[in-house]
Amino acid sequence: MNRERTRVIVPPQAVVEEALCDLQQILAIPSVNPMGDMRPIAGFLAQRMEFLGFAVRRDEVPPAEVQAHHMRCATNLMGQWHQGDDAGLLLNAHFDTTDAGAGWTVDPYQGLRQNGKIFGRGAQVSKSDVVMYLYAVALAARYAKPTFPVTVALTGDEEVGGMVGPYRLLREKLVGQPALAICPGTTYQVVDHHDGVLQWAVTIGGKGRHAAIHRAGGDAVEDGAELIRRLYRYRRDVLQKQGGWLTVGVAQGGEAPNMVAGEFVLKLDRRVGPDESIEKARAAVSSVLDEWKHEVGRLDNVRVHELVVAYPLRAQPNANWAKWVARQAQEVLEREVDVTGSPLYTDARHFSARGIPTICYGVGRSDLETAGAHGTDEFVYEEDFAKGLTVLTNVIVRLWQEGLSGVVGDE
Repeated sequence: MNRERTRVIVPPQAVVEEALCDLQQILAIPSVNPMGDMRPIAGFLAQRMEFLGFAVRRDEVPPAEVQAHHMRCATNLMGQWHQGDDAGLLLNAHFDTTDAGAGWTVDPYQGLRQNGKIFGRGAQVSKSDVVMYLYAVALAARYAKPTFPVTVALTGDEEVGGMVGPYRLLREKLVGQPALAICPGTTYQVVDHHDGVLQWAVTIGGKGRHAAIHRAGGDAVEDGAELIRRLYRYRRDVLQKQGGWLTVGVAQGGEAPNMVAGEFVLKLDRRVGPDESIEKARAAVSSVLDEWKHEVGRLDNVRVHELVVAYPLRAQPNANWAKWVARQAQEVLEREVDVTGSPLYTDARHFSARGIPTICYGVGRSDLETAGAHGTDEFVYEEDFAKGLTVLTNVIVRLWQEGLSGVVGDE
């Protein structure tokens, strides 16, 4: 579609300030998964959505479904702008987070604003995207007449797999079949493919007893340590050569220093690239586990529970949609905006799996370690928030003005 460069809409500073204030407020509401209760933050966000002008629907997920996915309470919010049955644009962001953990130099649940940054657990992943999506739609409606529905679906289960959030919304047809979708990302790149993941909990049973009893065997911590050693040897000798990765993120067991541990639990994370097979990755990790069980004599009393299975997001059918958004972002930011992949797994995969062209775009920088994503002192730059808001506002305005037809196939 050949067209002259159009005027860039810049959000008023007062609106940006209001949005940043909302971000500070939701950062002050803990929404930690697993075992999260999302009612407090969902209640606050529903009020803000209604204030901004959205028609809001709530989806209270049944308790049995919630508990099966390691949560206490889950509420999905769907805010629609412009009613209609036409396929439209869906923006999905999650408001749950990982636990803050230790080592912070600021309060992770204060929403501290300092030196052009806003700190807090979820600042980058992905509460900033939650707020930005809401304000981008409301702002776009000031500058263009809505010609198709735009839905912002806010969910609180990404950290435990997205099954009671995005997957449920699609399964139950609560968001219909959108023509296009956007999920959380960063400000200066557009992601059209990303890794998947396998996350397992391995529970090793032992024979608890007093440490004064000098007898080998039955020590769950000893056997667990050997399994961890083998898993990391597999990572070093096999996965790294193939571009893969595995991490044991949790290792815990035992009751007291003067007791032999009767149980040991480890939780592992196996990243799966877009060109890999989840099934083959699962079989390879199972092979390491089976070899360990035979060599240490643990053919029973070992339980494996698959916590999360997230298939990779593959570039098709997302590539053309990603290029289109990147072109709009380049015009707004006046800099190169790449279409690329990400090592993170996101809820975008649920929408792409339904044949919906889906990309990741949002707030923050791609150097996740510097921004503390899932780490200590997580933050976003206020400047990045404002720029991301500007880009997405212009994207929605352009879509309302030009229509959805031709966007995906346009080159």
